[in-house]
Amino acid sequence: MDKTKGWLDMVGHFTCIPKVQASSTTVGTMAVAAVDIHATTGYDTAAGGALTIALQPAEPRGLVVWVLDTDASADHVGNIDVVGLDQNGVAVSESIAMPATTGHAHSVYAYSALTSIKIADVISGTYGEDDHVSVGYDNRIGCPASPGCVYGEKLISTFSGAPTTNTLNRTYGTIDMTGTFDHEEEVTLLYTYKQQIPV
Repeated sequence: MDKTKGWLDMVGHFTCIPKVQASSTTVGTMAVAAVDIHATTGYDTAAGGALTIALQPAEPRGLVVWVLDTDASADHVGNIDVVGLDQNGVAVSESIAMPATTGHAHSVYAYSALTSIKIADVISGTYGEDDHVSVGYDNRIGCPASPGCVYGEKLISTFSGAPTTNTLNRTYGTIDMTGTFDHEEEVTLLYTYKQQIPV
């Protein structure tokens, strides 16, 4: 006879003062400082080349990959491969396509810890020698809950004491906050999730 697991309805609460979000290859809080795209051995292979993680997240945060394209062409190809832990301590990984020209791209997960970041699959000759890439922290917060939980809805979100209208991404358990993180303003989140009851 099969046993059906039940669920507990939970309310999560998280407050932090987020570090400055990255707004270019060099401005803001960086997980990986800007490097020449050709500067890492293996950058043009599927296995990739390891980038140095300069700063672990202080709170569960989304990542933003910034590219500075000095030759202003738009035929660039390459990925940033990330391995780490999400806000619930679950191992996650993803491949973020680097922008084809100057710009940025975001991770889908929020990370509470980073295990490795690699640059990979760069087609030789597309990015110029002075094109740079960095990996910074964006304005998404991961909502801590429990492994295997099912996220429900955001109840309250505030930035610097003022309510915001941001919604909870139920797939990844993240909230994309309004406001510019400057390591001075407090963020408060209240949200629901379901936690499975073990049999």
